[in-house]
Amino acid sequence: MKNRLLAAAALAGCALLMTGCGKKEENHLEIFSTKMENQAILQSFIDEYTQAHPDVTIEFNSPPDASTVLRTKLTKNRVPDIIFMGGDMTFRDMSEAEILMDLSDMEEADRIKEAYKEQVYNLNPDQEEKLYGLPYATNAEGIIYNVDIFKEQGLEIPGTWDELMDVCEKLESAGIQPFYFTLKDSWTGGPLWIPMTYDLAGMDFFLDRREGKTTFLGTHEEAAEKILTLTQYGQKDLLGKGYDDGNIDFANGKAAMMFQGNWAIPNIQKANPDVNLDMFALPVTNDENKNAIISGIDVMPTIYKDTKEEELAKDFISFIFRDEKVKAYIEDQFAFPSVDTVVQDNASVAGVADKFAQGNIGDFADHYYPTGFDFTVTLQTFVSKQGDVEEFLKKLDKEYDKYNSF
Repeated sequence: MKNRLLAAAALAGCALLMTGCGKKEENHLEIFSTKMENQAILQSFIDEYTQAHPDVTIEFNSPPDASTVLRTKLTKNRVPDIIFMGGDMTFRDMSEAEILMDLSDMEEADRIKEAYKEQVYNLNPDQEEKLYGLPYATNAEGIIYNVDIFKEQGLEIPGTWDELMDVCEKLESAGIQPFYFTLKDSWTGGPLWIPMTYDLAGMDFFLDRREGKTTFLGTHEEAAEKILTLTQYGQKDLLGKGYDDGNIDFANGKAAMMFQGNWAIPNIQKANPDVNLDMFALPVTNDENKNAIISGIDVMPTIYKDTKEEELAKDFISFIFRDEKVKAYIEDQFAFPSVDTVVQDNASVAGVADKFAQGNIGDFADHYYPTGFDFTVTLQTFVSKQGDVEEFLKKLDKEYDKYNSF
């Protein structure tokens, strides 16, 4: 707790020093993005906005290692007017430092799905219901599957755990490998672990764990056991292939299903343009209503609370929240919208459309894990050795506590 509060105080102190800076040019915005992949589409929005507002100038930066660069900018007393970031610990740090503006009263907030507003609240200090950022685009994790293999085998999308096990058994009986794992790259274990932890432990666990009120041991045994079960339906050498090579093999029909996020689909399709893909939520339990699609905030704009250009900053955000801009963004980035007035209608994610429509959305567990806590390496070792569940969970607790400073 002490370390994080000190860090937050330092951020707040940096922001306060801004009052001593020279006067900034009027009608000038500095926009900063922590996501390099969206540079082109954001720049196109900026160009369109400044073309319609010739008296406005916008400085846009989206550097490598953006979180570190952002913190450096803060220590140098230069807080950007608008910062695009994910719903992660960088956002939490800035929210805790009280340097972001509450955007709850913007009209755009009314269009944002309640589940994503809740994700912002959960990252705020004491979970206060204020939108210090407006969720814009999101990602999703689940199971990507080969539609043609499912059709050839007469299989339906499983909605429960038992149905998923039945699908796996039928695929194996037909000589088809159910799952392809790419655990040579440890991070690819996230789409396997994260839905398990949300559906079985829930958001309360993430919040209570960071406050030291609970542990993985005693709450995650079922999740660990089910992960071991799922990996038994993959290739013999679970650590034999990484993300890139695995995507190529999966694109060419080496397995029927893969645990991944929507970001993997364009890469798989690039390897084989003819592959027919779709996606569904991992059915962790036998209660279909409890099996959420895991979808977290990938991008949201925030505004520095002491900006001299509040009206201009809000106007730019309103501009990018127009439905046609949101649609352009999610198509360019192959993402999901945060607003309920736009849908992602790409056929390769049609299988999760109902979950989004119902608001049955869960958050990414790692958005609440402390910086430095790399659960994926511990998980990688656990599944590769088909290890002991109690030992695995004890190690997670030990590693978590090493980095947790709440």
